[in-house]
Amino acid sequence: RSREAGEWVNYSFDVKEGREYQVTLTRQQYRMEWPMRGLVLLDGKYTGDWEAGAGNRLAVLSKIRLPQGRHRLTLISACTYGVWPEAIEVAKSR
Repeated sequence: RSREAGEWVNYSFDVKEGREYQVTLTRQQYRMEWPMRGLVLLDGKYTGDWEAGAGNRLAVLSKIRLPQGRHRLTLISACTYGVWPEAIEVAKSR
């Protein structure tokens, strides 16, 4: 979990099929009273920002092209109150 601006964490995951994916962060319920922003890097390259306003639990990055294989997601907190992820899901884009 990321607590303050500038703190970061890495997650590793495997992709079985190269295609477009949606990457969703669910933040912890008790941290929803503040807005949240986190920078996302995939395999060391900036991909976008996860942002959720106060009261929103989900932050989504859509249409992320990932080749088959192992990947590393780096989440960097860009807000004073931290990101506080409960879950991160990588799912096929529809």
